[in-house]
Amino acid sequence: MKKILLSFLALFVFVSVGYTKDLKDVKFAVVDMEQAVLKSKEGLKYKKEMEAKLSYYKKELEKLQKKYEEIDKQLKSPVLSEEGKKKKMEEKKLLEEKIRNLQMKATQELNQLKAKAEKELVDKIKKVVKQYAQKHGIDIVFIKNLLAGVLYASPKIDITQEIIKEMNR
Repeated sequence: MKKILLSFLALFVFVSVGYTKDLKDVKFAVVDMEQAVLKSKEGLKYKKEMEAKLSYYKKELEKLQKKYEEIDKQLKSPVLSEEGKKKKMEEKKLLEEKIRNLQMKATQELNQLKAKAEKELVDKIKKVVKQYAQKHGIDIVFIKNLLAGVLYASPKIDITQEIIKEMNR
């Protein structure tokens, strides 16, 4: 049993030393994906597009909200007849439904735009990183952020700015 254990340990040490020797020649780099997305021309374009859509829906919702508040005020009026109150309540219900529908539409459209932008940007970043790594002899490129497992990376191996420049060409 000891012979097997010693043989296994010797094999493990031999393999580890062999890989360690090879690791000296491996070139690493990191890319901050968030910065690449936020500072690239395409990322900024998508951000503007999202802000424009958000602004549009916000204005539309504000218009509907004002109408809703007006109807609410009218319903509190003592001079409004029972028939008038019924009509205003129906208007109010229709307006509530319009508001809900617009909110759902806005959420859905913004989520779709965000998903599309993220997919296209990540695909472009991957393509640019691959080309850059091949051109500069980089073997492994890590994503720089806490969730990806990189707690620290030397600025010497951070290629984020170079990737942004390549993306903006």
